[in-house]
Amino acid sequence: EGAGPAEFMLVLESATVSEISPGGTLIILDSLHVSKDALRLLVRFGEDAPSFSVAGAASFPDPSAIMAASGSLEVLRLYPLDFEEYLWARGEEELSAEIRNASEVQKPLDSSMHNDAMGFYHEYISVGGLPSDVGAFLSGKEVIPGDVPAEIARYSSPDERGRILALFDSLPRRLGKEGRDPSRSYPAEWLSASGLVLICRRISFPGTPFHTSSSSRLYMPDLGLLSRIGGLSPAAAAENYAALQIAAGGHPLYYWKDGGRAEVGFILQRKGMITGVSVGDAMIGPGLSGVDSLIRLSGDNLRKEDGILTMPVYAAFCL
Repeated sequence: EGAGPAEFMLVLESATVSEISPGGTLIILDSLHVSKDALRLLVRFGEDAPSFSVAGAASFPDPSAIMAASGSLEVLRLYPLDFEEYLWARGEEELSAEIRNASEVQKPLDSSMHNDAMGFYHEYISVGGLPSDVGAFLSGKEVIPGDVPAEIARYSSPDERGRILALFDSLPRRLGKEGRDPSRSYPAEWLSASGLVLICRRISFPGTPFHTSSSSRLYMPDLGLLSRIGGLSPAAAAENYAALQIAAGGHPLYYWKDGGRAEVGFILQRKGMITGVSVGDAMIGPGLSGVDSLIRLSGDNLRKEDGILTMPVYAAFCL
């Protein structure tokens, strides 16, 4: 407790009877969520001993420490299993490969496979992608959700705890709804750093470079938790699902809206082009320029008409 890099390495060398050298040893600090001091030690390595290769892993990292160390850490976010990975866990590697191939060549999937994929999609929406939840479901055990409010209370400061919990509790009601950019507030930044929310920012014009406005939308990556909370329409669940698949695929989340005339739920750079992606019956109207292709996600099989590619919603992981 309170040890710096030098003291820690002396203890580690003594315990492992090995010399720790810069560039020759990778130090991995596991389960950082168990102790706030462990994450602070990782930060101090970045500040005081940058020549050493040190990595850390945590299931619920201390967001406050991460935010305070933005210049000292490279944070890699691990998302819940996307739908492709869920199919792998289900033993459906062939189905996932067929979905990818159909999306690549822009041909409809065999109708029986499409129906199977839609069934697994609805299952995934209910179970979610957290490995522990997926493992419990597939083994026939009860899925026991984590106590997220307790985790928030554990890692948040007393001064901000109430605001963070209030924003988290409001998420099911505000998913996908536009509001003044909450990502500029401390509670939203905290929840984003913890991995509990995805922030989708509005851009003023769908061309490069992207320029964000003062509005944004929030989504939840834990689909299982969202399902257990309940009260979410199929359309809202599909939009939240698409946000997770797109983010897990490495795309920053952006959307575009032109008043009440037209909007595109997600704007992403894909294969060197700008692609607009809408979910369900969301508007795609006049005034949209600077976009190379348009995709609509729905429950239908793949087809292309009027310049818009309709993809089955489950194929969002292919974007």
